[in-house]
Amino acid sequence: MALEGQSTTRRQQRPQTPETLVLCIRPDGAIEGLYDDDLRLDELGRLEIRRASSVEFDDATGEWVATTPSGQIIARDRSRAACIRKEIEFFQAAFRRGFRAF
Repeated sequence: MALEGQSTTRRQQRPQTPETLVLCIRPDGAIEGLYDDDLRLDELGRLEIRRASSVEFDDATGEWVATTPSGQIIARDRSRAACIRKEIEFFQAAFRRGFRAF
């Protein structure tokens, strides 16, 4: 049974814990954090999304490498999935320390 105004459809969601999601709400109301499909921020208003890093395969080393726009290497691994996990861990820790992506 759905309450008035609630949807009867459910999305499967993984548990959100401080280890998996960090959002920074700035004094001007801007929210910064890593994009996550499970968090429907678009329901709060217009989104402005900018890439904080990229993950590319390095042929010379045979590894996936995550870098910031300035070229700082923040993660590397032979597994793309592992490299992305390390990239997420890097940014989550940085946001906890007050890092501003832009």
